[in-house]
Formats: sequence, structure tokens, C-alpha cells
Amino acid sequence: MGTGASVGENLPKDKKTGTNLREPEEEDVNVPDIPRDDIYPSPHPSLIKKNDIYQSWKYRDVVNHVIKAPPRLQRSFDDLIAYLAHPFRHEMQKLRAIFVWVCTQHIDGMSFKGFTDNMTTQDHAVTPLGYFKLIKYKRASYATFLALLCRKAGIKCVVIKGISKSMGYNVGDKDLSKLRTKWNAVYIKDSWRLIHPLWACKSVIGKADYTSWTAFSENEEETVEGWTVQKINDFFFLTDPLDFIHFCFPDDPGWQLLANQFTLNRYIQLPFVQEAYFRMGFRLLTQHSCILKSMNGQIEVVIRIPEKEKVQMNFELLYSKKNVTNIEGDRYKLDRFVIMSNDGKRYSFLVRFPHEGIYKFSVFGGGLRHSVIPWLADFQLKCDKTRLNAQPIPVAPWIGFGVTYAFDDCGLANPTERNGVLYMKVFHDTVLSFDVTRPIQIEMKLKHNTLKQRELEHRITWKKSPSRFDVFVKIPQAGDYVIRIFIRDKGSRGKYRNCINYLITTDEPIYKTRKGYEDAAERNLRNTVKDVTSQRDINRLKDTIIKFKKAGLDDKGEYTKASVRLELLEVKQGLLDGINARNKALLIKSIQNAKDGGYSKKLAKLIQQAEETLEEIQKLGLHPIPNINKKIISELVSYKIPHQIVYDMSYATFILLGEKEENIKEWDYMKGLMKKTGRDNIMNRFKNFRLDDVPTREIGIAQKLVVDYHESQIRQISIGATSLFNWLIEILQVKNVGSPTERSNNIGYPR
Repeated sequence: MGTGASVGENLPKDKKTGTNLREPEEEDVNVPDIPRDDIYPSPHPSLIKKNDIYQSWKYRDVVNHVIKAPPRLQRSFDDLIAYLAHPFRHEMQKLRAIFVWVCTQHIDGMSFKGFTDNMTTQDHAVTPLGYFKLIKYKRASYATFLALLCRKAGIKCVVIKGISKSMGYNVGDKDLSKLRTKWNAVYIKDSWRLIHPLWACKSVIGKADYTSWTAFSENEEETVEGWTVQKINDFFFLTDPLDFIHFCFPDDPGWQLLANQFTLNRYIQLPFVQEAYFRMGFRLLTQHSCILKSMNGQIEVVIRIPEKEKVQMNFELLYSKKNVTNIEGDRYKLDRFVIMSNDGKRYSFLVRFPHEGIYKFSVFGGGLRHSVIPWLADFQLKCDKTRLNAQPIPVAPWIGFGVTYAFDDCGLANPTERNGVLYMKVFHDTVLSFDVTRPIQIEMKLKHNTLKQRELEHRITWKKSPSRFDVFVKIPQAGDYVIRIFIRDKGSRGKYRNCINYLITTDEPIYKTRKGYEDAAERNLRNTVKDVTSQRDINRLKDTIIKFKKAGLDDKGEYTKASVRLELLEVKQGLLDGINARNKALLIKSIQNAKDGGYSKKLAKLIQQAEETLEEIQKLGLHPIPNINKKIISELVSYKIPHQIVYDMSYATFILLGEKEENIKEWDYMKGLMKKTGRDNIMNRFKNFRLDDVPTREIGIAQKLVVDYHESQIRQISIGATSLFNWLIEILQVKNVGSPTERSNNIGYPR
């Protein structure tokens, strides 16, 4: 750091331009990650989400001020900060001004007149323009530049180093050691917030690597080169930590700013989702991993779509040229091995693999206004064994199967089947019914891979009245059939448009070989799911959902409702447990889960109570309350002669609660304390407990009693002792080391 070398030395020519959106690992400027001469708060999770503290429209006046900034400000840090920060009172306004100014500086097109290659790094770093030249030539970073500006404006800002899933990352990669990057955390509104200034300023478009992946065997190897565009990407400004962890993993875990920190392995396994996924409110409902393994030659990816906006979705399936065998002679495109269906609330992508190997599956989704559908996520799919005689579907419609955006305002409504995939037996009848909302003309098409059109003509019939449209289907043999319905307004000479499609298949669902009908036990299971969904029994609901999934029953809305209900109950229970136990870590986690799950309105009062409890804990230094109830107390007092562990945990607890040593040496005395009722009952004593009131000697006695024990061993002896143990190590901040040692009988343990 901070060398006197000239800027032009040792600089490869191809680094002057290009699409490498990674910060340099080593810099020549001397900007410390954290200033040594300032006191910075330690990193800690925040309960406040980005949307709670920042809305872009509130800062239009700031943006208008910034875009009027004269070019001369690039020549002086003092003049620049005076212009950007001094007109504004609030730190958020100052931060926004600095951020927008940095993002609107077109470094690649700048003229650095007056700055020669013979000038040293220090000569460049004394002005914003010189610093920009260092950034352009990879001798400095956006992260250190933003930190420098923020600190000059009086805003606390740190530089964070780590790895990222950025350019050069291929979904499923496990070695990310070369994908280094830097970003910032700023202390704003009493909490640390994350910013990735490089990614907020620039992005690469049009870049695709087909050297390792291809859609079908005829493709030649190619790499589509991209180009860097300058734009402001607000997603990477004050990004919520739970979203940011999908992109970057800091060297210091504390800067994840999460209550439940991720390990490196868990980060690597996270789905490779993009900013549009978070920005628009999509949500992955199936396995939360970027690497998925097939079951019975299939993999299903299910994504819940935003409620407030109509969306369109699509996909791309590519195979690995190194890891897929016997595909050279395949005449089908891979998109016909993916069944994309929608029931109005979620999209399902069911992949049936034609060959064993490794595939890359990309999902795209966005509003109808998008001419190019945004990229949402990539997954690596692994197929160890294909299905017998795996065949493509007859046709892969652009809009997919089921109720999609194309069904809106088409003249049909209220379909009896919203899901686009129907399972049935050969020669069994299927009826599809719709309401007709206006005069329309209808065309129908039924397609099969091998059966000709004349063989299918009598297998699909329909009946239409002014208010109703019914379709009758009877399939002649096993396989997949596609029904496509086209409409146009009555009297129109325009083209028919495809409004809805169904895939009828005799193939079994992904989880179980179906019989084609439901027996009594399965019908009872479906009814049970409906019943328990309206109740509050979390364990029963969870068990029923697992049984429903294992049974392979088609989801007609019961499974989705039950899953949503279970999530709500678990979030609610987490909040209640955190409040009752006065557990800081659990409160932070539960509040975060409630807000991330979209329950801010539904559980508003409970979230508020949890936040107030957390604030009270932090302000007053309150301690957690052990997980003890009447049943646990009954277990403890039932021992006539307790196990050594039970005795030690009880002794340590009561010595902290203020009992005298000579009294609690007797087990019967401690049992009497546990049985007390009224104001002196043990729960009230826990609620009023303050560690600051306990003498140092008694704290030392308690620590010696718990330090050699481990929760797993205590749990085998007593649930009550486990509750006391967990409370003790939380209060005493004991770092438990594992196996217990033999303890001498020096505290009056009764024999």
C-alpha cells in the first residue's frame, strides 16, 4: 500500500478496458479498511430493512443537485465534499449525494489531462480525478474511493474484503478463491448498511459463455463478448444483508451483519439468484441450493411469483459438454424436456432429463412491460439416472402450461383446472370447463409425439354456449399430450392467440408412481391437510405436509395453503418464544424472519412487542429467561437423589439467584425453592435477575460447575438440567469445551 511507483509501470495493456467487474486485490493507495484514529461501532445485525429507511423518490432533490455538479470539482476533494455534503443536514442525504456522484462519473471515457504516467500514486490520489485514473488502471478501487469520500463527509465507512459470485463464476463452482472483491459498510440510521459501489456503478450486458454449456449438439463453441454500461443500480445501495449474502461472502463473518451467520460451505451452496429476483419479490419454494440432484430422472424447481404484478417467465436448459454422454444424436431441443406450468401463484419447472450428466438451468422472469425478460437464477442440475425411454413433450409453448398472463382478459375465466399439468389414465375422460365472458371464437389443437392428427381428431371434443365452454378429452394410449386453446374476438379477422395450454400425461408425478386415481386413504389425507391448515398445531401440520408430499398427491391448493400456514405459525411461534424467553439472539432472528417472510402487516403487533422487548433488553441489560415450565420443574423435584449433573446445574443456578452456600448444599432445600409459589416462585426470580448484583466469588463458583459439561451429555440425563445449563452458559458467557471431567464431591452432594 502507498508506494511511490509511477502509475504507468507494470500495467498490462488489456487492463485499460474490458469487462472485468472485480476490484483489484492489491492497491497502491493508503486507505485503511477501518480508520485507526476513529471509534467505529462493531458490526451487528440490524432489525431495520432497507425499505424502512430509504425510498429513492425522497431524494430527488439530492439527485438534481448532484447532476448539476461542475466538472471542476474533480480537481479538489475539499471543493467536492463542500458541494455534495454541506448543503444537506441529514447523513442519508449526504451519503446519497456522494453515491450518486460516484455512479455518474464515466471513468472509462475521462480525459486525464495533466496526469502523466511518471507521476506517483500519491500525486494522483490527492484529487478525485487522479483517483479515478488509479481506479481505471486497477491501482485503486471504488470501495476505497467511496470510503475516502464518506469519511471526509463525516460518515463512518469501512472497506470489506471477501469473495463473490461475480463474473467468472459458473453455477456450482466450489472454489471461489480467485473471485475476490471489495465493498463497503456505512453506519447510517444507527446501523451498518452494505454498499457495493462497483456493481452499483457498472454492469456487464450481453456476455454469455457457451464454451462449457450448450443447448443442443449442433451448437458450435462460442463466447458472446459483453460490454460494460454505466448506470446506477440501486439494488447494491444499502442492500439488506440477507439478500447481499447471496452475492458476497466477507473474510470477517461479522460483516455478514446477520444474526445467524453463514458458513463458507453454506454460502457456496446458496442459489445463484440475481438482483431482479429480490427486487421484484420472487421466492424459491423448492430446495434452497444452487446444486440440485435428480429424483427418478427428474428435478422440479418451483418459484412463487409476486402478487402485485403480472409476470412472464421463461427458462434455458443447457448441458455440460464434458459431463453429458450420448447426446450427439439427439434431434430434440432441450426446451422440450422442461415442463413450465403456472397456477396463478407459482411457476413450476419440471425437468425430465434425456441423458445422465450435468446441466445448467437458467430461469428468467419479469413484468409484462419487459421486452427482455430479466435473468433471475441459475442452477446446476445433476442427473445420475434417467427415466426409462425419456421423451420430450410434443411442444413447448412460449407461455407455458396453466393459467398465465396470456389467460387474462382473453374471454375465458374461472377454469376448473388452473394447474397446467394433468395426470390421467388411458381411456379415462378428462373435462376442462371455463366461463365465457364475451363473444369469442375458439380453436383447439391436440398434439402427440407420434400419433398423427387424424388419429387424435375424435379424442378431443368441445361444447360452447354463450356463457360456458367445456372440453372433453380421452387419450388413446400412454404418453404426453398437449392441448392448446386459441381465441380471438367474434367477428375479428385477426390472428388467433394462444391463451392457455395443458399437458396431459400418463407419466407419474416426481415424488411417487401414481395410480391415476386416489384411494380412500389418499382422499382422507387430502381432507386432513385441509383440516389441520385451519388449526394451530405446528407439529401436526408439519407431519401432515410431509405425508402429503411423500404420497405424491397433486396439489390442488391444499399443499400450498398448508405450507404458507406452517410458515406463518413457525414465524409467530418464534416471536412468542423470543419474547417469553427474553432471548436476544432469538428475537433478532424471529423479527428478521417475520419481515423477510412478508408478515410485517399480519403480525404487526407481535413484531412491535418483540422489538420493544429487544430494545428493553439492550437498554436495561436484561437477561434471558430459561425454558422452564411446570412439567420441567416437576421433573427436577421428582429426584430423591439427583444425578451429579442435575445437582450441579441446580446448585449453580441458586448460587447466582442469591441463595447461601450452606443452605443449597442440601438437595431437599433446593427442591423446596423450586416448589415455591407466589412472588417468590422461581420464574419471577429469573425475570428479576441481574448478573451485576451477583458477587464475583459466586460467579466463579457457578462457572466452575458448568465449564466442563456439554449440552449433548446433559440432555441424555435431564431435560430440566439442560434448560438450566443453557441459561447458565448464556448468562455467564462460558465457552463450553466438551467432555465432562470427573468431579470431586466437595460441595456437599448428598449420598
